[in-house]
Amino acid sequence: MEGKEYTVKDGDVLYFRAG
Repeated sequence: MEGKEYTVKDGDVLYFRAG
Protein backbone atom coordinates (compact mmCIF):
# COMPACT_ATOMS: atom_id res chain seq x y z
CA MET A 1 0.00 0.00 0.00
CA GLU A 2 1.76 3.14 -1.17
CA GLY A 3 0.90 6.44 0.49
CA LYS A 4 -1.48 4.53 2.76
CA GLU A 5 -0.91 3.18 6.25
CA TYR A 6 -3.04 1.20 8.62
CA THR A 7 -3.20 0.99 12.40
CA VAL A 8 -4.91 -1.51 14.68
CA LYS A 9 -6.51 -0.27 17.90
CA ASP A 10 -8.84 -2.07 20.30
CA GLY A 11 -9.04 -4.93 17.81
CA ASP A 12 -10.39 -2.49 15.21
CA VAL A 13 -8.57 -1.59 12.02
CA LEU A 14 -8.45 2.12 11.22
CA TYR A 15 -7.24 3.24 7.80
CA PHE A 16 -5.81 6.69 7.22
CA ARG A 17 -3.95 8.46 4.44
CA ALA A 18 -0.30 9.32 5.10
CA GLY A 19 0.98 12.36 3.24
